[in-house]
Amino acid sequence: MTKPTPDWRKQITDALNRFTKDTEGFTLTIAHDDGLYRHMLFRAPEYTFGSYWFDLHTAPGTLTFRGDMGTWVFSRTEDMFSFFRVHQDRPGYGINPSYWAEKVIARDRHGDTDEYDRHVLARAVHERAVQYAEWKWPIGDDGEDRDLALAARAAFYRAVVREVLQSDELSYDHGNGDEAVSFLMEWTYEEPDRPRFVYSKWKLHRPFDEAYEFGRTSLGSHYLWACHAIAWGIDQYDRAVAGDTDTSSVPA
Repeated sequence: MTKPTPDWRKQITDALNRFTKDTEGFTLTIAHDDGLYRHMLFRAPEYTFGSYWFDLHTAPGTLTFRGDMGTWVFSRTEDMFSFFRVHQDRPGYGINPSYWAEKVIARDRHGDTDEYDRHVLARAVHERAVQYAEWKWPIGDDGEDRDLALAARAAFYRAVVREVLQSDELSYDHGNGDEAVSFLMEWTYEEPDRPRFVYSKWKLHRPFDEAYEFGRTSLGSHYLWACHAIAWGIDQYDRAVAGDTDTSSVPA
């Protein structure tokens, strides 16, 4: 049986849509630009309540993102702009948040590069339940056995929904998800008596005993926003230096 995995692409796209909306009309102000030492400010033209903002700072070997979405410091190459440049003709497809997370040397105290997501874990449970039922109660050509297999699967699915997916352990976010995983690994399904059903030798099942391998995190929402901001901000800087966009500078 394959191991369920979270949908990273959708998370990246959703974060891009939010970032685009949050930063509509943003302008770039270059506060300092001296070789690898840079400070750029990104703000809405007129501040209103709830407006977002962010700054990018670079020094040899580091890039710092600072703003409403927290503070993140990355280190990889001498010129971090070269490391983070992406293909802006394919918005949202150039960032590599999983790889970039490996280069984080300081992270925001209120968030992380990834975070426990009960919806991701619930999706993994659903996928594993389907795989387990198809393996445990195969559907043959015989009509009577087919009906028995379908009935066994249906009873199992009802138990998973009622006792697992609707349980407190999977209905609320609990820390890093360890409690939910322990609950899944210990959960036992007792198959109803079916004396003529030959596919199942044992009545007791532990379909989620390998839940520790399930995906249970999604990329941190604030971190993803910051990744899009870094890629977009560097593109705005490159365009400004090339004279393609309007920008302003203030004394260093």
